[in-house]
Amino acid sequence: MKNSKSMNLLEGSLWDKILIFAIPYALTCVLEQLFNATDVAVVGFYVLNSFGQACTTFTAQNNGAGNEKGVRKALAGRFFSEESLHLSPAS
Repeated sequence: MKNSKSMNLLEGSLWDKILIFAIPYALTCVLEQLFNATDVAVVGFYVLNSFGQACTTFTAQNNGAGNEKGVRKALAGRFFSEESLHLSPAS
């Protein structure tokens, strides 16, 4: 008895053979999209978190220099970065 399955692509219905090849390919594409979405979410979180920390640093520097206009700009950047993605403020 033969253990391996062989498929004759030249005889029989074409549609079942196409499905045998298409289903694993489609599942692979779905898994790849899930991986990419997870990657974007994780990297995006760290990039925006770093942006928020930079805004805090700029706020402190401008406040120490007595530059009220610079403080307002830095706080506005921090506010919009958090509000656009609904992030909680860094503690």
